[in-house]
Amino acid sequence: MSKNKDALTLSQVYIRQRRDEWLAEPNTNFISNNYGWFGGGDPNTSTIDRLDFNAQTVSISPAKLSITRGNLAATSGGGYGWFGGGSSPDTARIDRLDFNAETVSISPATLSTAKLNLAATSGYGYGWFGGGNPLTSTIDRLDFNAQTVSVSPTTLSTVRSDLAATEGNGFGWFGGGNPLTSTIDRLDFLAETVSVSPATLSTTRQGLAATSGGGFGWFGGGLSPVTSTIDRLDFAAQTVSVSPAKLSNIRFNLAATSGGGFGWFGGGFTSTARSTIDRLDFAAQTVSVSPAQLSTTRQQLAATGST
Repeated sequence: MSKNKDALTLSQVYIRQRRDEWLAEPNTNFISNNYGWFGGGDPNTSTIDRLDFNAQTVSISPAKLSITRGNLAATSGGGYGWFGGGSSPDTARIDRLDFNAETVSISPATLSTAKLNLAATSGYGYGWFGGGNPLTSTIDRLDFNAQTVSVSPTTLSTVRSDLAATEGNGFGWFGGGNPLTSTIDRLDFLAETVSVSPATLSTTRQGLAATSGGGFGWFGGGLSPVTSTIDRLDFAAQTVSVSPAKLSNIRFNLAATSGGGFGWFGGGFTSTARSTIDRLDFAAQTVSVSPAQLSTTRQQLAATGST
């Protein structure tokens, strides 16, 4: 018997009924194209670099952020990329990147306040922007379909900025940050509640980056002190182990995304801003320096993927 691709599973119906709403409809023009998108950064830029996961090449996208800025956060959903917050100047703006057309439009949705050094992830049809500076524990929920933002009733366990976030096992995971911490908060997308995970990062740090793949979360780099360590978070067991894989050099204020079966950590700062992209093999737990590099050296950028 043929399957109706438009039909919902029982679990999808249940989730939507629990929320008393329908989740975001995807961009119907979206073509899964297996790219990573690294946007903004310091020195202040509006450039978005497109990383081809398969070819390991970088091209400058014709799409640009609507304003030059660094210290922003990015996630993807509904067939689009969403770049929110940042400086300079401090902003609450959210830019929507159309992956297929490679164009950027300013979303009518804005963060609840202007903030920088925040983190973002996505789940259950929404984007979730947490923390930031001025120091806050607020989590903003972006409705991809309606392009509206509401302040979630839940908050991070502590106020902090310079943290990292990823998604796995139906939860969001916000780790590290400033004031220096090793705490990982687990956000239940459906219940909109946050609990402090028994898993903690191997060291307290800020300015790190996170992504997910192979059934795990991967938190890499960061400060203090500057490190090349990659922590592997087991979503199911809620435990963290230090991966034998390390970034190719110590750095912080980098960005990460995943695609093609690998994690990709780009940019950052040690004694100078960098254009390096490291490729993390999830299965082998090894890192190699990709022949692809960002178009310019930069830090405090944001990344997302369109796999």
